[in-house]
Formats: sequence, C-alpha cells, structure tokens
Amino acid sequence: MYILIASIITVILAWMALLYLRRARRNKLLVKPLPPEWIRILERNVRLYALLPRDLREELHGRINLFLDEKTFIGCGGLSITDEMRLTIAGNACILLLKRDQQYFPG
Repeated sequence: MYILIASIITVILAWMALLYLRRARRNKLLVKPLPPEWIRILERNVRLYALLPRDLREELHGRINLFLDEKTFIGCGGLSITDEMRLTIAGNACILLLKRDQQYFPG
C-alpha cells in the first residue's frame, strides 16, 4: 500500500516538475528578441507585420519563438523547408494569437 502511495506521489511530483519546466521555457522564449535578419523577413513576407504597433510586434516575436520551438515543419513531395519559410508561416499563424489566451496551437 505504501509503495502504491509513494508511486502516485512520485508521478504527481514529476508531472508538476514537467509543467513548471515547460512554463519556464515558454516564458523565456516569450521575451527573447528576434534576430534582425528575422525581422527583415517578417517585414518582407508578413504583410500585417508593418502595421502592428511596437507592443504587438514584441508579443508576436515571443509567440513566433515559441511556435518555432514547439512545431515541426515537414515539406511534401521532397520540398526542403527553409528558415524563411518556417518564419513566414509562424509569423502569419501567430498574428492570429495576438491578445488571446495562452493556447499556442495545441496539438
């Protein structure tokens, strides 16, 4: 009986630790600035980017960092996915998340 309770407590603590580490990693990515070359790509390829005020651009940068960290891109038919393609997709997708809750395209 004690082994069962200890096992359950261990699982719960491990789960809580994973949630904490995930939240800490996400918080770090949300404030990480984008490299200047990435900003130039966004300006060139994401039409709404130039219209965003500074605070929304900063929020978008964090969401892009998180999106790129958590999502995998796979090209079809032998297409090789470039960093510019990944960034353009992430920029357009993350604009939809501005000023919304913390659901970062789960699943």
